[in-house]
Amino acid sequence: MKKRSIILVSIIVIGIGTWLFINDQMKYTTYGTVISDMVNQEEAITEISIESTRKDNMFRTNNKQIINKIVNEPSQMELKKQNKIPTVDYMITINTDTYKDYLIMLGKNHIQIGTKGQYKIVKNNNLYQLIENADFDWKPEN
Repeated sequence: MKKRSIILVSIIVIGIGTWLFINDQMKYTTYGTVISDMVNQEEAITEISIESTRKDNMFRTNNKQIINKIVNEPSQMELKKQNKIPTVDYMITINTDTYKDYLIMLGKNHIQIGTKGQYKIVKNNNLYQLIENADFDWKPEN
C-alpha cells in the first residue's frame, strides 16, 4: 500500500512538472513570428512612424530599406509572453496598403505588439538598439 502511494505521488509530481515545463516553453516566440502573424502576407507595409515618448519627437518613413530593417533585422529577437504592459519609450506605427495600422509599444525590456500581446524581451532588445543607434531624421511632434 505504501509503495503504491509513493508511486502514485511520484507520477503526479512528474506529470505536474512536465505540464509546467511545457506550458512555460509555449510562451516563447520571436519578434519575427509575432510580426508575421500580425501583418497579413497580402498586406504591404507602406509606412512606419516611430514616436519617442522620452524626447517628444517623431520619425516617419516610407523608405523600403528602413522599413525592412525595422521589420526584419530584429526578427530573431526572443520574446516570452506575459501580462505586463511595457514602460513605453517608443510607439511604432506600421501602416499598410490595406489601410490597417498596427501599433508596437517598445520599452527597454518589454514590448507590446498590436493585439498579439505583451512580451518580455529575453536577451538583446535588437529593435530598441536599432532605433537608438539609427541616424533617423527626427522631427519635433506637433
